[in-house]
Amino acid sequence: PGVKNRLLKEDGEIKSAINVFVNEEDVKYLKGLDTELKEGDEVQFILALAGGVSDEVR
Repeated sequence: PGVKNRLLKEDGEIKSAINVFVNEEDVKYLKGLDTELKEGDEVQFILALAGGVSDEVR
């Protein structure tokens, strides 16, 4: 429950910080959410993270 809201924007597209792969292929270069799955396919949802701390003292 609640997974759809975590992965998709209000317009139904995949959020920009979420990368979805089917058998190691980015769905952006396949058919997006219309990519057909078959038995045995591996689906991965990977969250892109950014940020960090600089060693520079401010």
